[in-house]
Amino acid sequence: MPKMEENLIERCEDAITSLKQELEELQEQYKENQREIVFLSSTNINQGLESFYGKNISDDPNMRTIQTNLVHREQEIRFFNTVNGIELTKYLKKTESKSEEGTIFNHKLVGCCHFLSFELEFKTLEEKTKRCEVIHLKIFMDCDWNSDLKELVSRAQKSLNLLGFFRTLSAFTEWCEYRKSTFSQFKY
Repeated sequence: MPKMEENLIERCEDAITSLKQELEELQEQYKENQREIVFLSSTNINQGLESFYGKNISDDPNMRTIQTNLVHREQEIRFFNTVNGIELTKYLKKTESKSEEGTIFNHKLVGCCHFLSFELEFKTLEEKTKRCEVIHLKIFMDCDWNSDLKELVSRAQKSLNLLGFFRTLSAFTEWCEYRKSTFSQFKY
C-alpha cells in the first residue's frame, strides 16, 4: 500500500478514535445532567422536606403554599428559557471568605444558549449593605470559530458584566440561527 494511503488511513483511524472518545465524554456529561435533573425534581425536594420535618408535608398549609410557589417558579424558568434561549443546567455556589467588608462567593454556572454551551466561573463580593458586585469572571466557551464571539467573551471578562454577556450572547445566537436559516433557503 502506498505511503499516502497509509497516512490517510492512520489519520482516519485517529479521527475515529477521537470522535469515539468525545462521544463517551458527551454521554457521561448527559448522564450527569440527568442525575442533577432528577436530584432537583419536585418529588425529591418533597421527600427531603418530609424527612427533614419528620411529617407528611402535603398536610401542612404552609408547605402547600411553598409547593405552589415552587411549581410557579418552575413554570417561570421554563418561560424565560423559551424567551431568551438560555438554559442553565448546573449552578454551584461556595463561600470563599468572610470579612468586615462582606462575603466573597465562588460561583460556577453551566448551560447553553441555543446551540452554544458555556461555563462561567465568577466571584462576587456581597457587602453587608446587600450590595453584590462581580469581582472576577472567567468564561469557558468554544469560540475559536467566530472572532465576534471571541471578542464578546473577552469584553465580558474584562468588564465583569454578566448581564451584558447574557444579553449579547442571546442576541448573537439568535442572529446565527437567522443567518443559518437564510443561507439554507439559498441551497439547492
